[in-house]
Amino acid sequence: MAAREFTQALFDIRFEQIITTQMLPAVYSMAIAAASIGAFYWAGIGFEKGWITGVVRLFVLAPIAFIVTVVAIRSVLEFFLAVFRIAAQMDTMAEEIARISGDMKDVASLPRRIRFFWEFGNKGKSREKPRDSQQQKPDRS
Repeated sequence: MAAREFTQALFDIRFEQIITTQMLPAVYSMAIAAASIGAFYWAGIGFEKGWITGVVRLFVLAPIAFIVTVVAIRSVLEFFLAVFRIAAQMDTMAEEIARISGDMKDVASLPRRIRFFWEFGNKGKSREKPRDSQQQKPDRS
């Protein structure tokens, strides 16, 4: 997406385009940069406490903290991406359902037009009341 299209989508007050998914690579890159700066800062503070603490933080703890942070950020961003993709698929499905529903109304009216289906659906059921119940029983007094 060009910068002009991105800017137009950014200030679209009707929210017709979703740009969050297009911003995720930049957000992820900034998060990686922030995690690396934070890991080096934490290691630097370790050197203020002592050179052994600094070396342990720099070569052991800071890389582990960096990896854990990046994995957590990546997981959250992938979750958001999955939610946005589901929303996009739901829009597509709604359009397809609307398109198909008109065809289904035509199909649903077919059995009423075809006598065979009416008879098949009412198999074993009589359209008239049984004659026994219609006739009155004679009084035998």
